[in-house]
Amino acid sequence: MRGQFVAIRQPEMARLLSVLDVVGKGAPRVVHLVGDPGSGKSRLLSWFAEQARRSGAGVVSWRCDGRDQGVPLGSVADLLDLGQLTATSGDGTSAGAAGGIRAVGRQVRALLEERASQGLVLLLDDVHWADPESVELIEFLVRKPVRAPLLLVLAHRGRQAPAKLAAALADGCVDGVVERIDLGPIGPVDAARLLGMAVGDPAVARLTEEAEGNPLYLRVLADGGPSDEVSATLTAEMALLSPAEAVVADVGAVFGRFGLNGIAYATGLPADVVCHAVGDLHRRNLIRTVARSPSYAFEFRHRVVADIRYEGIEPCARRKGHLKAFQYHVDQGEDGLAVDRHVELALAVPDEETVQAVRETAERLVRTNPAAVARWLGIAARALVAAGGQPAELVAVTDLRARALAAAGRHQQSREVLDALVEDPVLRSGPERLRLVAAAALRDAFLGQPVDAASGGDLPVRLVVAQAFSAMVENLAPNPELVALALDTARRSHDTAGEAGALAVRAMGQIYGGEVDAASETVVACARLVDGLADDALDGDPEYLAILGWAEALLCWMHPAERHLRRGMALARRTGRVHALPLLLVGLSGVRRQTGRTDEARVLAAEAVDHARRMEAGEVLGLALAAEALCAAPDQHALWLAERAAAELSPRHGWSWAASVALGFAAGAEGDGERFRRLVVEAGGGPELPVLPVFLRAPCFEALATVAIGRGEDVRPWVERAALAAEAFPGPVQRGAGELAWGHLLRASGEGHAAVACYLKAAETFAPAGLVPSQVRAILLAATAAVEAGSFRLAGMLVGRGRALAAQFGVSRGLGVSRGFGVARGEEDEGVREVPRPRESPCGALGTLTNREQEVARIAGEGATTREIAKRLSLSPRTVDVHLTKIYRKLHLRSRAELARFMAAVN
Repeated sequence: MRGQFVAIRQPEMARLLSVLDVVGKGAPRVVHLVGDPGSGKSRLLSWFAEQARRSGAGVVSWRCDGRDQGVPLGSVADLLDLGQLTATSGDGTSAGAAGGIRAVGRQVRALLEERASQGLVLLLDDVHWADPESVELIEFLVRKPVRAPLLLVLAHRGRQAPAKLAAALADGCVDGVVERIDLGPIGPVDAARLLGMAVGDPAVARLTEEAEGNPLYLRVLADGGPSDEVSATLTAEMALLSPAEAVVADVGAVFGRFGLNGIAYATGLPADVVCHAVGDLHRRNLIRTVARSPSYAFEFRHRVVADIRYEGIEPCARRKGHLKAFQYHVDQGEDGLAVDRHVELALAVPDEETVQAVRETAERLVRTNPAAVARWLGIAARALVAAGGQPAELVAVTDLRARALAAAGRHQQSREVLDALVEDPVLRSGPERLRLVAAAALRDAFLGQPVDAASGGDLPVRLVVAQAFSAMVENLAPNPELVALALDTARRSHDTAGEAGALAVRAMGQIYGGEVDAASETVVACARLVDGLADDALDGDPEYLAILGWAEALLCWMHPAERHLRRGMALARRTGRVHALPLLLVGLSGVRRQTGRTDEARVLAAEAVDHARRMEAGEVLGLALAAEALCAAPDQHALWLAERAAAELSPRHGWSWAASVALGFAAGAEGDGERFRRLVVEAGGGPELPVLPVFLRAPCFEALATVAIGRGEDVRPWVERAALAAEAFPGPVQRGAGELAWGHLLRASGEGHAAVACYLKAAETFAPAGLVPSQVRAILLAATAAVEAGSFRLAGMLVGRGRALAAQFGVSRGLGVSRGFGVARGEEDEGVREVPRPRESPCGALGTLTNREQEVARIAGEGATTREIAKRLSLSPRTVDVHLTKIYRKLHLRSRAELARFMAAVN
């Protein structure tokens, strides 16, 4: 090793020997040897001392020690002992007093002049550790050279040189009495020589770069770690740290790269204490500022030093430090391999406290950064498995990881992660596996997949909810005994959220059984519990809010339904339980469609379609497409959407009726009443519609009655079925549908005035529930019946009332009146046209439009498509559609065809 070192420092050695020759000729000289720790200063001094002795010169060498910094002149005590000098001047003046050092310096210089008459070499290593008085003495000798052949060699670290001494040495270089020799980094060629490797070996270049050309670090990296000697040397250097410096150094070694705020966060020390400790470590050259760092950051002077400090930290403290580093980086919004490393090392021994801390941090970020959360929890799960951790911890971590993967769009991997743990042999039995099974089952139920029947014991409420909801997906009522068992279990364990979930599925079961009064009482009790719970208590159960919201919507309690569905959506997004989103969105879409906000309803349904498609949940996708089709007008591809829904939903699936009904209504809206009847009857399993849910039968029978009237067929069978269905499920939608059906029968029988009364009674039934589109439709049908009965004035009043109500609530379309339903649009339009009304000038009506709307109306009136209008006006197609919607509403028009006729009249 020594020979190798000589080979890489030959230029510096040659310069030292040349200076020695100059001194041998009688001239004093000072050599300033500068190098970073590990650059070889001490080794070079040792070699030079041997060469000087061989030349016949006297050699005196000593090394400064940081432990002597509190002792005046302690760093040069050996030199003072050489001439039996003391740290006081001849008149007793202390070395620390003014003028004392100069007095001692004069004595030392006189001694050295005497001793150096035949040539003397003084080697002083690690001058950076010298006490202030010793530094002042050395500076005196540099500025007042000995008049004798004396060679003074001073070795120190460049960044730690005392300021006064550095200035004196710099002045000496200018005057020519001091020669500076820098031990800089070595290159790959010298590194190969030092390591005994081939010059072209790629490993040499890599090691040289990692070592930053430092010979000591190069050797350590090549050997795979420091020798005992190196470790002892660096450890001894760090043993001089104050308590605050030691704490900061430990945390810095854990962080790797750190700033003042991070250290304060991890240590809990005041900011000023951290600042001073970091400054002292920087002056000691243990740490350095990071070049080109985006923030004010520090790191150890080299990874080797950081590793030695890191290995000296007690393992438990080390893991806690990594946890603190992880939490700090996350709070700063950082993400990447460095953060993952902190998670991995914090969980080297996954104790319960650390696992919980990581999980709580992940819970907080599962919505905003689900991909990173999934990585961290994957690390935690592997650590728990490797350590044989508690099943409960593994279940909690895996459940959250599955949610994070789903929130990140990796739905297939989310399912695989959860399903793999369900099948884990360690969890074959016990409450942990039941909780996993419950989570997986509820997810599957909300994705439209069947759930195996559960039985026996105190089953987790979530598992019972999953089975019950799965039954409803299959168009079956849930098992009331199992629901009662879950309710009892939740109450005995004081699980309020679980009790609310059990009540929600009980209410849905009662709705499926037509028990409206019982369902109403259950929904009230469930809503009371849910509204009394904070969001944190429901974080794990947004599905309960979905079921409750659906139950309220089916009972036509639209305001609470919307509130609970929106709350469920917020919780599902925040907690990563995105599998619940499609059904929450479909439910909210239905609420807004039935209350007249059709455009909003379609946006929600389209979002549900997007989520279901990303989840690859075909059955839920079909249901969402059906919901979107019900919101779309004929010119918005309602029929195409419904056909796609039918393609996604298997005929054997419980939701298949939804696609068929949506397809039927879309066909009816296009004017194909026969296709509507065929599709609805087939979906319902026959004319009695036994397969359809009980709450859907009355509206379908009413629609079938309208088709029969339009085709001149006997309407009575459908009307009687509608009445019976309304009795079986006496909700506002169903009772109103029954009244409409009787109105159709009376109209068909020529009893126009009685039909008007039935229609208006239906409107009164729809009104309290907020079913504005149905209410408007009933009023307009009453107007049509009034026209047929010759009551034109009454008809005019009803038309005005219907239009005013529609305008008040923004109901511009989707009234359920369309061409295929006979009496619906065709006869309504005809009757309305017969009502005497004041003629409004088309030009005057056009004045209600904005300038941009008039431009859009003019071009649309020429027969241009949406895209053509957008191109001509430099607008987006979506903006054009918005303008057209406003134009239709302001001009009381329904279609492009009517707009074209209107614009023709204007022209």
